[in-house]
Amino acid sequence: MLSYSGTPFHLTLIDGNRFAVTYAFNDKIEIINLSTTHVQTITLEKYCHGISYTDGKLYVMESTIGIVVLDLTGKILKTVPLDTEHLCNIATSRDRIYYTNEHKNTIHRLSLTGQVIWEYHNKSIIQPLGITVSDNQDVLVVGSTSNNLSIITQNGNKSRILLDKFANWITPRTVYYNRDRK
Repeated sequence: MLSYSGTPFHLTLIDGNRFAVTYAFNDKIEIINLSTTHVQTITLEKYCHGISYTDGKLYVMESTIGIVVLDLTGKILKTVPLDTEHLCNIATSRDRIYYTNEHKNTIHRLSLTGQVIWEYHNKSIIQPLGITVSDNQDVLVVGSTSNNLSIITQNGNKSRILLDKFANWITPRTVYYNRDRK
């Protein structure tokens, strides 16, 4: 039986056996191995929010700091300073970082060094929370208040709603793109 350090906020898959999880109002990340039930704890300075894993690195949205990039031992490799007020979730690809700002209703795309590539706003995406990236770099995002799933083109120029307000789907909070099943 696995025990947890609190209320999970966000998680990311590392491989078939391991995932990393952040907790609401907590400065810890746990890497949980489902095969061995081993739990590795990484402690950061501030509360952790969204988390994403790409190419051996964890990208964590850390309160008042920005995006912290760590290896799987917890060593901080880099920090991308950001105004973190109302930042929520994060997704990564080989060469890009994406994140949502739930109060400004914006979605952002950065280079791995933190350079802004684009910021996207569309009145049909209200309170964007969950975010993921497809193989071709299109961005999938759920609007929690708008109650929809949208896709934003990789250049950040336009979007369209894939799933809109329908029965039994209220305030969606997350989305996952399975690269193995597409």
